[in-house]
Amino acid sequence: MPAVRLLGLPGTAKDGLTLSSRGIGLGPPNNLVVMYWHEIKVLELTRHTGGTELIVHLDVVRQLPTGSHHPTRVRSGRDGVTRIRTRRLTPLGTAPRLPDAAHAFARPQRIRVSEG
Repeated sequence: MPAVRLLGLPGTAKDGLTLSSRGIGLGPPNNLVVMYWHEIKVLELTRHTGGTELIVHLDVVRQLPTGSHHPTRVRSGRDGVTRIRTRRLTPLGTAPRLPDAAHAFARPQRIRVSEG
């Protein structure tokens, strides 16, 4: 199954969020950094004024690349937690909203998605 680009920020090449059958991708389609579903333990969707934050708890602790390969809206910690701010990211075309997409892709992988 090909990757489906669900969210993007027009005009900013390195910003973007992709959910697919492979995992959660960050960055531009031609240079995507992927957090694979088998590495993910839990997803959290936290709503803030002005946007939602997607928090990814990884089984493995690895740092994501920085610079042009790593969107500025992403923060990864040493504890295997990656925080993705989605303010101003909007679904492209007929793509579902982030909460719906997160549930749809995580469910077959048996990954818990919590919302708060």
